[in-house]
Amino acid sequence: MTGDRLEFGVLGPVVVRHGHGETRIAKAQQRCVLAMLLLDVGRVVPLDRITGALWEGDGAPRTARNGVQRAVSDLRRVLAVDPDVRLRYQTLGYLLEVDPARIDLHRFRALVVRAREAVDGEGRAAALRQALGLWRGEPLADVTAPELAVVKQALVDEHLSVLEECLDWEVRTGRHAAVVPELRLLVAAHPWRERLHGLLMLALYREGRPAEALQAFHDVRQAFSAETGTDPGPELRRLFHLVLRNDPELDAPVVTAPIVVAPGAGPAVVPRQLPAPPKGFTGRDRELAALDRDTGPDGTLVLSAIGGPGGIGKTWLALQWAHRHADRFPDGQLFVDLRGFSRGGPPMTPAAAVRGFLEALGVAPRSVPADLDARVRLFRSLVADRRLLVVADNARSADQVVPLLPGSPRCAVVVTSRNRLADLVTRHGAQPVRLDAVTEQESRQVLVGRLGEDRVAAEPAAVRELLACCGGFPLALAIVAGRAAAHPDFPLSAPAAELRDAATRLSVLDDDDPSSSLPAVLSWSHAALTDEQARAYALLGVAAGADLDLPAAASLVGRTTSATRSVLHALEDNHLVRQQAPGRWRMHPLIKLHAAELAHRDLTEADRDAAHGRLVDFHLNTAHASGMLPGPRTPRPTFSLPPSAAAHDR
Repeated sequence: MTGDRLEFGVLGPVVVRHGHGETRIAKAQQRCVLAMLLLDVGRVVPLDRITGALWEGDGAPRTARNGVQRAVSDLRRVLAVDPDVRLRYQTLGYLLEVDPARIDLHRFRALVVRAREAVDGEGRAAALRQALGLWRGEPLADVTAPELAVVKQALVDEHLSVLEECLDWEVRTGRHAAVVPELRLLVAAHPWRERLHGLLMLALYREGRPAEALQAFHDVRQAFSAETGTDPGPELRRLFHLVLRNDPELDAPVVTAPIVVAPGAGPAVVPRQLPAPPKGFTGRDRELAALDRDTGPDGTLVLSAIGGPGGIGKTWLALQWAHRHADRFPDGQLFVDLRGFSRGGPPMTPAAAVRGFLEALGVAPRSVPADLDARVRLFRSLVADRRLLVVADNARSADQVVPLLPGSPRCAVVVTSRNRLADLVTRHGAQPVRLDAVTEQESRQVLVGRLGEDRVAAEPAAVRELLACCGGFPLALAIVAGRAAAHPDFPLSAPAAELRDAATRLSVLDDDDPSSSLPAVLSWSHAALTDEQARAYALLGVAAGADLDLPAAASLVGRTTSATRSVLHALEDNHLVRQQAPGRWRMHPLIKLHAAELAHRDLTEADRDAAHGRLVDFHLNTAHASGMLPGPRTPRPTFSLPPSAAAHDR
């Protein structure tokens, strides 16, 4: 549905939908008139019937006709945007002319007719489910006219009858286990509908729960006896006896489910799931070129893993590249946020991610296999001959990504993660693309893109200070640029002054929106660490100097070099530290500020002082051993090697 094409809903509150959203009819009289016209679309609705609905029969005032005319006039203004919808007066009534397929009730009925023409039971059940999916709740929920009460109840009965039919086919075709919870709710809501009770008994029996099936019969018989003094009907009693003797007639069929493509989708669905490209993206030429180079012989990307700390711009880079080269993938682009490092909730399971891909490719929800391996096989079969791009954003581990890899070399996969995904590199040949801070020139371009060249050029000293405080961290730059853009009359020296104090810099880069808060984004990486890794991370934040070698780091954390090496590699895997040269480790200044805040929050003063003492002792012993203390005649101090350093297995 695009543009100003109108569609209408009565299977829930009365709504008018258009290309820009949904319009609720505010006035009760207008809703009532529109509902009556939609229910009898293509037929004249007599004026007397409308006035009777609006004013409860004989209670209509002498001005009732004028009231109806005003309601119709207001509705015509709503409908005027679509030339294919006409509301006109005709011989003592009003006629709404519109394609019935645009009204959910009539579309529902057409889908039910089509479902009943399906050859196989599974296709029939799937089509009925699609029809039932049009219901949004109680029909005509916001129409209170007593005249329509009978119509409402008839629609409720119609819905329930089709739902029973759908459940019947699902139980018949081996979907019994999936519908038991739904049947339990339905029999509680509609205790006098024997067909629902029978379906629940049969589904329980076929799931291997005959005792519960018998109990379900006893429950309904007791309820019938108490309320009406009668027994259930002959069909329910017959089913009871079949369950009682384990009659083979009740055995579940052996079902090999065909793939049902959602009606209207067809096998050639072309998904376009990429989010919008990042606004004002600049720089990253080297990384974009690296992604361009990671191509197979047919010119398509094989597999790239973009890594870096939170807020460094991994998703921006992936989307920029994906949009720039979308024409390489005419069969579509799939996108999923795997929520590997996010606020609240666990990471997305591979099963859920693959299910989303299958449905995007046109597989009906009822035909998605329950088993992960079966889903993966179906996904790879569907994309085997396609030129398709898969962007898997925010992955926690390689295990989360591997099931999403197509089997065809014609497809492409771009993965982003705060983890290095070493297994994806070593076992699946992913090309790692590491993101670090952007250059000073690129940082300046970020500000220019948001604030304009004139404003940036007007305050060179403030801009230099802003860039230095942000350290080329894209999220920090985006926060600063966004706040400056929100206050175009403020000098840039104001945010520069706020950032000047390192002790409060991170709080300045905080925000109520976690996705726009540097401390929040870094906290999600910290949450993934073990206790030992988190302790080392915090201590590295309070260590003096820009970087440390492995023995110094071991002294700082009070562990052996082998244990410390493992911890540092884990932190590097999470892009919280970087080995800038063999055996030398450093943190980005903003990450170090975050680690230092955690050290003061999570560690005692005694712990911090002890770590400082071990590190100072290590440097003094190193200087002593290398003869770097001043002057051969200067008395050398005497001190013993600290226990932590003595334990190093250098």
